[in-house]
Amino acid sequence: MRISLLFCVFLGLFFLSSKAFGEKAIEIDQTAPTLEYVPGNQIVKAGKSLELSVRSSDNGKIATVTLFYRRDEETEFRSAEMVNTDHDNFSLIIPGDQIFGKTFEYYFVAEDEARNRTMKGFSGTPLSFHIVPPDKTSSTLKSEALENQVRKSPVYFNEGFPENRVFRNSRLNF
Repeated sequence: MRISLLFCVFLGLFFLSSKAFGEKAIEIDQTAPTLEYVPGNQIVKAGKSLELSVRSSDNGKIATVTLFYRRDEETEFRSAEMVNTDHDNFSLIIPGDQIFGKTFEYYFVAEDEARNRTMKGFSGTPLSFHIVPPDKTSSTLKSEALENQVRKSPVYFNEGFPENRVFRNSRLNF
């Protein structure tokens, strides 16, 4: 009795399976799209339009690539859908009247048709541009950027102080 019951269950599952009817099994896409972004100059002039471009591909089809951004001192991110310019390339131009303040923070989200997502940056730690007044020259911008980088860079004392163990492997931030 037990054997015949198991045989009936097995036989039923076999005939109900899609392979018994010659149909292809449904595959569920669980692969997130890829998203490539190489930031250019991290300094932009206020009032000047900004073009952002990414490359995104998937084993299926990309449904959307969205830019989320906020300007200086804003708490909420705005969103704008990027335009598919050719095959895997997506682009968006932020008008110059949207570029003001001190910083422009942003991140990207690519989503495929199965709703799998990939992000570059995110709301907790977004990517950013430093915004400068339109009258700054490129040499002034470079020296200010270098000064800011030096000021924010940690200094490690690993060498040159062998007798002073207090500073060994210490980190100072300026």
